[in-house]
Amino acid sequence: GGGGGGAMQWDDDPELADIGPQSIYKVVRALKKDDHGAYNCLASVVADASFVRDVCARYPNLPVFANLRCGLWYVDPETRGRRTTTGDDHDDDDDDDDDDDRGARSDASHAASDAVGTCYFKSTDGHCNNWSFSATRLNLHVAEAAATSGGCVVVDATRSSTKRFPDSLSKTIPVWAETLSRAVARRRGEPIDNHIDWRAGPHLPVWVGDNERNSIAALMPAFEETLEGVFGDGAPDDALASLAATLAKPLRCVWASRENANSLPCLGAGEQSEWDGDFVPLVLVTASEPMARHGERRSGADGAPYAYVPGAGDDEESWSRGLTPSAFWANSTEMLNAGPRGCAAVVDRIVGGNEGVPVTNDAGEEDGGGLGYEPAVC
Repeated sequence: GGGGGGAMQWDDDPELADIGPQSIYKVVRALKKDDHGAYNCLASVVADASFVRDVCARYPNLPVFANLRCGLWYVDPETRGRRTTTGDDHDDDDDDDDDDDRGARSDASHAASDAVGTCYFKSTDGHCNNWSFSATRLNLHVAEAAATSGGCVVVDATRSSTKRFPDSLSKTIPVWAETLSRAVARRRGEPIDNHIDWRAGPHLPVWVGDNERNSIAALMPAFEETLEGVFGDGAPDDALASLAATLAKPLRCVWASRENANSLPCLGAGEQSEWDGDFVPLVLVTASEPMARHGERRSGADGAPYAYVPGAGDDEESWSRGLTPSAFWANSTEMLNAGPRGCAAVVDRIVGGNEGVPVTNDAGEEDGGGLGYEPAVC
């Protein structure tokens, strides 16, 4: 028998009488939107930039490049030796398959403004079954910097729930590095060194499956032809000639994340310590923590709580309110000190007034020194 003593349903509560399933859905959406607000995202960027700074401190002699556009958020001005403002005109979305090359430009015509500080490797060039070597995004300034400095660091991030590294770092750059290395070997005459195989790659990370790895390897001759098509028959004054004169070993990638931060190779930390491996290392850093950390409550500036957002820089359109990375780093203290309730208003004021943005020279460069770190002890 039922004596009317059953449990009260949620809609029997007079305080919840006006709330239906649709209203609860809206509440959940509002909470999620709040988690992705400006304060949470900027506080997360600062936390991730701290990790990037620690990695770069291990390699104080290597130039640092932020991959446009996401990487710009995670490389603060103290980490980049010099930075350019051209990056604010580009957009690189890991989920954007539209290869309209927005912001893509010839390396030669922008050598002055892109000399150091930024690079542009698109994740779409590394997407599965869409692998390609771009003839318009050669990034030769990155290869030349690595050749003269003994390596370099490239920073990017992803908001992907399945990938720890964006495809720009997992595949686009390794394919680019192998293509350039082979071109250098061809110009200098093979074999350059009997102990080093300049055509042994592409050297991809272990998480790239065998089928994809083999498919990419089969495309390498076509990628070589694409590069050769840019410079013709190897005229002595072409841009690859200077790279061939300075690149002592093939370019090869090393991947850095939170998971392997304590086991990164020592590539040389000062004049007394030099990397003696058989390649020139490109240290590829994914700035953010795994997506499993999404939403974790943490303490930010002055102890104010925030919800951690991995890869916030990869989704800036949803929260930045028009803020650029350069404007953020110029005003980061004020924004974060405003706390969760006041941050958005400070962002809007700065975006509206464009205040605090560093003054740059005609080449888009801001004066700056080196990496700003004492040599790390390996």
